[in-house]
Order: sequence, then C-alpha cells, then structure tokens
Amino acid sequence: MVVADIENIFSSLLFKGADQVLAAADYSIMLMNANNSATLERRQLERLIKLRVNGVILQPSLMNADTYQLLADAQVPTIIVDRKVTPAKWPQVVTDNQGYSKLLVDYAARQGFQQVVVLSEAINANSARLERLAGVQAAAKEHDLTVHQVEITHDEPTGSIYAKLAQVPDWLNGRTVIYAFKGTLLTRLMETLAEFNVQIPKEVGVMAFDDWDWAKLMSPQITTIQQDPQQLGQVAAKNLLALLDHQEVPATTLVDSQIMVRKSL
Repeated sequence: MVVADIENIFSSLLFKGADQVLAAADYSIMLMNANNSATLERRQLERLIKLRVNGVILQPSLMNADTYQLLADAQVPTIIVDRKVTPAKWPQVVTDNQGYSKLLVDYAARQGFQQVVVLSEAINANSARLERLAGVQAAAKEHDLTVHQVEITHDEPTGSIYAKLAQVPDWLNGRTVIYAFKGTLLTRLMETLAEFNVQIPKEVGVMAFDDWDWAKLMSPQITTIQQDPQQLGQVAAKNLLALLDHQEVPATTLVDSQIMVRKSL
C-alpha cells in the first residue's frame, strides 16, 4: 500500500482499514510513504514491483493515469483509493467529493452566508480538491454566492495565512464562510483565527471536509463533512482481494460520508 503522506492521520486510518481486511485474509501488507513526492512514489512502486507483490493499493499523488503505467505493464492487480486518476484504468474506491461539498455549501447558504472562501493546498494537484471545488461552484451558482480561493502550503505560517485571508474583500462581515478542504488545514485555520482574535461564527463562519471527530473538540465545534478513511481502506482491500480471486470489481465504488452540523455557522 502506497499512501501520499503517512504523517496525515487520514492516510494512517486508510492503512489501518486495509490492514484489518488483509490480515484477516492471511496477507501481509507493506506500507510505503510517498511523502507527497511523485518521484519518491514512483521509486516505491518500482520497489514493490521488484518484490513481486500480489497487489497494490495506491493513494495516488498525481491525476494522470499514464504516470502509473508501470503497474499495468507489470500486470500488478491495483486498486486506486481516495483520489482518482484519469483515465480510470483501475478500479477506484473514493468519496463523492463533489456531492458532499455541494451539500455543505448549500447548508451554509441556507444559514445566510453570502460568500465562500475556499482554503486549500494547490487545488490542481489532485482530483479530490478539484471535485470539492466543483461542488462549491455548483452550489454558489445555485445560491448566487461569491467564491474566493486561497491556496496555502501545509506548513504556511499563521501570519501568512491571515494576510491571504485579509485580501478577501469584507471577509469579517458575518456573512463569509471559510471552507477548509481537509482536516489538517482546518487545524491551521483555527490556529490562525485564534491568534488574530477572529470570532467564530460572529465575524466569520468555518466549515471543513474531513473530520476524525476532533472538530467537535474545537471551540466552537466545527460543521464538517465526516469521511471514514478506515472504511475506504477496508473497501479498497476487499476489492483487491476480489481482483486476486479473479472476480469482477466495480469501476468506481463510493464510500458514504455524512454532514456533521455544529456551531461554527
């Protein structure tokens, strides 16, 4: 199993789910960390192919399926998990990022918010972020909302995050909601808003995609889409076992998430 970033708890839970299923089927699972590097990811895949592994579960760093042609050439049974590749050459297990993202923004619009600030790492870097943005844009069109995109790095200083947010016109008007595209960015956002004494939701609303139950421990509790990375890993492993048993596997398997309405909107 190759994950994008083992430091991210999402990837750890993804692995845990897969390990539970594969261990029960008497398979050993090797965890490889791409560390958000396409170069390292390729080296890890090359190592696994040389080791003649039975199969691969891949959380891809890149969207272009041609990047992973080495898996097809080696005829290694492969399941793509969490993020899609295009064209879809292998079965994939994913979340309905666009649908749930639209649901979240629809809810914010019904609460009276008029503009959405998308807080994300480089949006064009993977399919999940692009799909979440598409959901935001669909909801914004339906509700006549203004959308702003603010891109940051995973280790960006709080002062820099605040400065980028401050470039959004009239953002502390009580009618702006910041939408963090993943849980680790929500943590950085909350650190920033606390440091600069921004009141939630009086001055700005906050919501996020990804929730491992820690959003309810924040003050105020944060409205989120709660994914289940452990279930994603379990389903990916079950589909891989089916491939190894020469069974047909759906081209795309969607794993349910849920909206958790809390006090931040």
